[in-house]
Amino acid sequence: MSSRIVSTLAAATTVWLAALASGSCNGKSPVTPGPTPQPVNNAPPVIQTVSVAAGSGRLEPDTDVEVTAQVQDAESTPASLTYVWSATVGTFTGSGPAVKWRLASGVVSAPTAVVVRLEVVERYQSYDAAGNAITKENRVSKDAAAFIVHDSVAEISKITVRFLVDLFGNSNVPAEACVVDFWDDCRGKSDELGDIQVNRQLFQVLSAQATVQSVTFRNANTADVVAACRWQDRVIANGSQGVSEGPCLLTAVYHNDRWWLCSSSVDHDLFRRWCLDGTSSCIPPAPTTFSIRRYV
Repeated sequence: MSSRIVSTLAAATTVWLAALASGSCNGKSPVTPGPTPQPVNNAPPVIQTVSVAAGSGRLEPDTDVEVTAQVQDAESTPASLTYVWSATVGTFTGSGPAVKWRLASGVVSAPTAVVVRLEVVERYQSYDAAGNAITKENRVSKDAAAFIVHDSVAEISKITVRFLVDLFGNSNVPAEACVVDFWDDCRGKSDELGDIQVNRQLFQVLSAQATVQSVTFRNANTADVVAACRWQDRVIANGSQGVSEGPCLLTAVYHNDRWWLCSSSVDHDLFRRWCLDGTSSCIPPAPTTFSIRRYV
Protein backbone atom coordinates (compact mmCIF):
# COMPACT_ATOMS: atom_id res chain seq x y z
CA MET A 1 0.00 0.00 0.00
CA SER A 2 1.39 3.35 -0.93
CA SER A 3 2.13 6.05 1.60
CA ARG A 4 -0.54 8.24 -0.10
CA ILE A 5 -3.28 5.71 0.61
CA VAL A 6 -2.13 5.26 4.21
CA SER A 7 -2.29 9.02 4.80
CA THR A 8 -5.78 9.21 3.34
CA LEU A 9 -7.05 6.39 5.58
CA ALA A 10 -5.52 8.01 8.65
CA ALA A 11 -7.21 11.31 7.90
CA ALA A 12 -10.57 9.62 7.37
CA THR A 13 -10.21 7.73 10.65
CA THR A 14 -9.52 10.97 12.49
CA VAL A 15 -12.63 12.64 11.03
CA TRP A 16 -14.78 9.58 11.92
CA LEU A 17 -13.57 9.52 15.51
CA ALA A 18 -14.20 13.25 15.90
CA ALA A 19 -17.71 12.86 14.50
CA LEU A 20 -18.38 9.94 16.83
CA ALA A 21 -17.23 11.98 19.85
CA SER A 22 -19.43 14.92 18.89
CA GLY A 23 -22.53 12.80 18.29
CA SER A 24 -22.94 13.92 14.66
CA CYS A 25 -22.92 10.33 13.55
CA ASN A 26 -26.25 9.60 15.29
CA GLY A 27 -27.87 12.84 14.30
CA LYS A 28 -27.55 14.56 17.74
CA SER A 29 -26.20 18.08 18.19
CA PRO A 30 -23.40 18.71 20.70
CA VAL A 31 -24.60 19.35 24.37
CA THR A 32 -23.76 22.82 25.68
CA PRO A 33 -23.83 23.22 29.52
CA GLY A 34 -26.52 25.72 30.75
CA PRO A 35 -25.93 28.61 33.17
CA THR A 36 -25.48 27.82 36.88
CA PRO A 37 -28.75 28.46 38.86
CA GLN A 38 -28.46 31.57 40.98
CA PRO A 39 -29.69 32.13 44.60
CA VAL A 40 -33.32 33.24 44.82
CA ASN A 41 -33.98 36.78 46.01
CA ASN A 42 -36.93 36.36 48.45
CA ALA A 43 -38.19 39.30 50.52
CA PRO A 44 -39.02 38.40 54.16
CA PRO A 45 -42.62 38.58 55.45
CA VAL A 46 -43.90 41.75 57.09
CA ILE A 47 -45.77 41.45 60.41
CA GLN A 48 -48.12 44.41 60.34
CA THR A 49 -49.85 43.94 63.71
CA VAL A 50 -49.95 41.62 66.72
CA SER A 51 -53.07 42.27 68.78
CA VAL A 52 -54.14 40.93 72.19
CA ALA A 53 -57.84 41.21 73.07
CA ALA A 54 -57.14 41.75 76.78
CA GLY A 55 -60.07 44.14 77.23
CA SER A 56 -60.18 47.17 79.52
CA GLY A 57 -60.89 45.36 82.81
CA ARG A 58 -58.60 43.41 85.12
CA LEU A 59 -57.39 40.25 83.42
CA GLU A 60 -57.49 37.17 85.67
CA PRO A 61 -56.08 33.63 85.21
CA ASP A 62 -57.97 30.75 83.60
CA THR A 63 -59.34 33.09 80.93
CA ASP A 64 -58.84 32.51 77.20
CA VAL A 65 -57.57 35.64 75.46
CA GLU A 66 -57.73 36.05 71.69
CA VAL A 67 -54.41 36.89 70.00
CA THR A 68 -54.30 37.72 66.29
CA ALA A 69 -51.74 38.85 63.73
CA GLN A 70 -51.81 40.43 60.27
CA VAL A 71 -48.94 39.30 58.05
CA GLN A 72 -48.11 40.01 54.41
CA ASP A 73 -45.52 38.44 52.13
CA ALA A 74 -44.64 39.15 48.49
CA GLU A 75 -44.04 35.52 47.51
CA SER A 76 -46.04 33.36 49.97
CA THR A 77 -49.64 33.34 51.17
CA PRO A 78 -50.18 33.94 54.90
CA ALA A 79 -51.54 30.39 55.27
CA SER A 80 -48.28 28.88 53.97
CA LEU A 81 -46.15 30.61 56.58
CA THR A 82 -45.19 29.14 59.97
CA TYR A 83 -46.31 31.06 63.08
CA VAL A 84 -44.35 30.58 66.32
CA TRP A 85 -46.04 32.14 69.38
CA SER A 86 -44.38 32.77 72.74
CA ALA A 87 -45.00 34.87 75.85
CA THR A 88 -43.19 35.84 79.04
CA VAL A 89 -45.73 33.74 80.93
CA GLY A 90 -48.75 31.61 79.96
CA THR A 91 -49.52 29.09 77.21
CA PHE A 92 -51.11 29.08 73.76
CA THR A 93 -53.69 26.91 72.03
CA GLY A 94 -54.30 26.84 68.30
CA SER A 95 -51.96 27.69 65.43
CA GLY A 96 -51.60 30.12 62.58
CA PRO A 97 -52.30 33.86 62.73
CA ALA A 98 -55.08 33.52 65.35
CA VAL A 99 -54.51 31.70 68.67
CA LYS A 100 -55.64 31.83 72.32
CA TRP A 101 -53.42 32.71 75.27
CA ARG A 102 -54.16 31.51 78.81
CA LEU A 103 -52.56 31.77 82.26
CA ALA A 104 -53.23 29.07 84.85
CA SER A 105 -54.06 30.03 88.44
CA GLY A 106 -51.19 30.04 90.91
CA VAL A 107 -48.44 30.83 88.40
CA VAL A 108 -47.99 34.48 89.47
CA SER A 109 -48.62 36.08 92.86
CA ALA A 110 -48.16 39.74 91.92
CA PRO A 111 -49.36 41.95 89.04
CA THR A 112 -47.38 40.74 86.05
CA ALA A 113 -46.68 42.44 82.72
CA VAL A 114 -47.08 39.95 79.87
CA VAL A 115 -45.49 40.39 76.45
CA VAL A 116 -46.64 38.17 73.57
CA ARG A 117 -44.19 37.63 70.70
CA LEU A 118 -44.84 36.27 67.23
CA GLU A 119 -42.11 34.88 65.00
CA VAL A 120 -43.04 34.18 61.38
CA VAL A 121 -40.98 31.72 59.34
CA GLU A 122 -41.03 31.57 55.53
CA ARG A 123 -39.28 28.61 53.90
CA TYR A 124 -38.43 28.69 50.18
CA GLN A 125 -36.27 26.90 47.59
CA SER A 126 -33.03 28.49 46.44
CA TYR A 127 -29.53 27.51 45.23
CA ASP A 128 -26.07 27.65 46.73
CA ALA A 129 -23.02 29.08 44.96
CA ALA A 130 -22.45 25.78 43.13
CA GLY A 131 -25.99 25.71 41.81
CA ASN A 132 -27.23 22.99 44.15
CA ALA A 133 -30.87 23.21 45.29
CA ILE A 134 -31.26 24.15 48.98
CA THR A 135 -34.05 25.20 51.35
CA LYS A 136 -33.68 28.63 52.92
CA GLU A 137 -35.87 30.59 55.31
CA ASN A 138 -36.73 34.10 56.39
CA ARG A 139 -37.52 34.79 60.06
CA VAL A 140 -39.13 37.96 61.39
CA SER A 141 -40.65 38.72 64.80
CA LYS A 142 -42.82 41.34 66.48
CA ASP A 143 -44.05 41.93 70.05
CA ALA A 144 -47.58 42.93 71.02
CA ALA A 145 -48.12 45.74 73.48
CA ALA A 146 -47.61 44.56 77.07
CA PHE A 147 -50.69 43.91 79.20
CA ILE A 148 -51.13 43.28 82.94
CA VAL A 149 -52.50 40.05 84.36
CA HIS A 150 -53.61 39.63 87.97
CA ASP A 151 -54.12 36.47 89.97
CA SER A 152 -56.24 38.22 92.57
CA VAL A 153 -56.52 35.26 94.95
CA ALA A 154 -52.75 34.73 94.89
CA GLU A 155 -52.03 38.46 95.26
CA ILE A 156 -54.40 38.89 98.20
CA SER A 157 -53.09 35.74 99.87
CA LYS A 158 -49.51 36.95 99.49
CA ILE A 159 -50.04 40.36 101.12
CA THR A 160 -52.20 38.76 103.84
CA VAL A 161 -49.49 36.30 104.92
CA ARG A 162 -46.82 38.98 104.54
CA PHE A 163 -48.72 41.25 106.93
CA LEU A 164 -49.62 38.61 109.54
CA VAL A 165 -46.29 36.78 109.59
CA ASP A 166 -43.45 38.88 108.18
CA LEU A 167 -44.58 42.30 109.39
CA PHE A 168 -46.87 42.13 112.42
CA GLY A 169 -45.37 38.76 113.33
CA ASN A 170 -41.88 40.28 113.64
CA SER A 171 -41.54 42.57 116.65
CA ASN A 172 -38.45 44.16 115.11
CA VAL A 173 -40.64 45.75 112.41
CA PRO A 174 -41.97 49.16 113.48
CA ALA A 175 -45.75 49.52 113.63
CA GLU A 176 -45.80 52.04 110.78
CA ALA A 177 -43.95 49.62 108.50
CA CYS A 178 -46.43 46.84 109.29
CA VAL A 179 -49.29 48.59 107.48
CA VAL A 180 -47.42 49.25 104.24
CA ASP A 181 -49.88 47.08 102.28
CA PHE A 182 -53.00 48.83 103.67
CA TRP A 183 -54.87 51.30 101.45
CA ASP A 184 -54.56 54.83 102.82
CA ASP A 185 -58.25 55.66 102.50
CA CYS A 186 -59.38 52.66 104.56
CA ARG A 187 -60.16 53.45 108.19
CA GLY A 188 -58.86 49.98 109.02
CA LYS A 189 -55.33 51.17 108.32
CA SER A 190 -55.31 53.67 111.20
CA ASP A 191 -57.15 51.21 113.46
CA GLU A 192 -54.58 48.52 112.75
CA LEU A 193 -51.69 50.91 113.24
CA GLY A 194 -52.98 51.81 116.71
CA ASP A 195 -53.42 48.15 117.66
CA ILE A 196 -49.90 47.26 116.58
CA GLN A 197 -48.40 50.21 118.44
CA VAL A 198 -49.99 48.97 121.67
CA ASN A 199 -49.01 45.37 120.91
CA ARG A 200 -45.39 46.38 120.48
CA GLN A 201 -45.47 47.93 123.97
CA LEU A 202 -46.94 44.84 125.62
CA PHE A 203 -45.50 41.83 123.75
CA GLN A 204 -42.52 40.44 121.94
CA VAL A 205 -43.69 38.09 119.21
CA LEU A 206 -41.62 34.90 119.21
CA SER A 207 -43.17 33.09 116.25
CA ALA A 208 -45.97 33.65 113.75
CA GLN A 209 -47.94 31.42 111.39
CA ALA A 210 -50.78 32.20 108.98
CA THR A 211 -52.50 30.26 106.21
CA VAL A 212 -55.16 31.77 103.98
CA GLN A 213 -58.23 29.55 104.02
CA SER A 214 -60.55 31.49 101.74
CA VAL A 215 -60.82 34.62 99.59
CA THR A 216 -64.41 35.66 98.80
CA PHE A 217 -65.15 38.51 96.40
CA ARG A 218 -68.03 40.86 97.24
CA ASN A 219 -67.51 42.50 93.83
CA ALA A 220 -64.68 43.03 91.36
CA ASN A 221 -62.77 45.35 93.69
CA THR A 222 -63.52 44.12 97.24
CA ALA A 223 -62.74 40.80 98.91
CA ASP A 224 -63.08 39.14 102.33
CA VAL A 225 -60.22 36.98 103.59
CA VAL A 226 -60.16 34.29 106.27
CA ALA A 227 -56.79 33.07 107.51
CA ALA A 228 -55.80 30.61 110.23
CA CYS A 229 -53.45 32.53 112.53
CA ARG A 230 -51.17 31.58 115.40
CA TRP A 231 -48.71 33.69 117.37
CA GLN A 232 -46.54 32.80 120.33
CA ASP A 233 -45.27 35.78 122.31
CA ARG A 234 -43.66 36.92 125.55
CA VAL A 235 -45.22 39.49 127.86
CA ILE A 236 -42.63 42.23 128.19
CA ALA A 237 -43.69 43.15 131.76
CA ASN A 238 -43.29 39.70 133.37
CA GLY A 239 -41.72 37.37 130.77
CA SER A 240 -44.76 35.06 130.69
CA GLN A 241 -45.33 33.33 127.35
CA GLY A 242 -48.70 32.90 125.68
CA VAL A 243 -50.28 31.72 122.44
CA SER A 244 -52.99 33.48 120.42
CA GLU A 245 -54.73 31.32 117.85
CA GLY A 246 -57.82 31.37 115.66
CA PRO A 247 -59.39 32.79 112.48
CA CYS A 248 -58.14 36.17 111.29
CA LEU A 249 -60.64 38.21 109.26
CA LEU A 250 -59.35 40.73 106.73
CA THR A 251 -60.71 42.75 103.84
CA ALA A 252 -58.92 43.74 100.64
CA VAL A 253 -59.59 46.43 98.05
CA TYR A 254 -58.33 46.97 94.50
CA HIS A 255 -56.88 50.40 93.67
CA ASN A 256 -54.20 51.73 91.34
CA ASP A 257 -53.73 48.41 89.54
CA ARG A 258 -53.05 46.34 92.66
CA TRP A 259 -54.71 44.80 95.74
CA TRP A 260 -54.39 46.35 99.21
CA LEU A 261 -55.51 45.30 102.66
CA CYS A 262 -58.27 47.45 104.12
CA SER A 263 -58.97 46.05 107.60
CA SER A 264 -57.86 43.28 109.96
CA SER A 265 -59.60 41.66 112.93
CA VAL A 266 -60.30 38.21 114.37
CA ASP A 267 -63.32 35.99 114.83
CA HIS A 268 -63.92 36.61 118.54
CA ASP A 269 -66.15 33.55 118.85
CA LEU A 270 -63.36 31.21 117.78
CA PHE A 271 -60.18 33.11 118.58
CA ARG A 272 -58.54 32.17 121.90
CA ARG A 273 -55.43 32.85 123.98
CA TRP A 274 -53.77 30.77 126.66
CA CYS A 275 -50.63 30.96 128.79
CA LEU A 276 -47.99 28.28 128.44
CA ASP A 277 -47.49 28.08 132.22
CA GLY A 278 -51.18 27.29 132.77
CA THR A 279 -51.89 30.56 134.59
CA SER A 280 -53.40 33.83 133.44
CA SER A 281 -50.08 35.67 133.66
CA CYS A 282 -49.92 36.27 129.90
CA ILE A 283 -53.36 37.88 129.68
CA PRO A 284 -53.09 41.69 129.66
CA PRO A 285 -55.65 43.83 131.49
CA ALA A 286 -58.60 44.69 129.26
CA PRO A 287 -57.68 47.92 127.47
CA THR A 288 -60.21 50.67 126.98
CA THR A 289 -58.75 52.57 124.03
CA PHE A 290 -57.76 49.84 121.57
CA SER A 291 -58.86 46.50 120.23
CA ILE A 292 -57.30 43.47 121.93
CA ARG A 293 -58.02 41.16 119.00
CA ARG A 294 -54.35 40.13 118.85
CA TYR A 295 -54.23 38.62 122.31
CA VAL A 296 -57.61 37.45 123.58
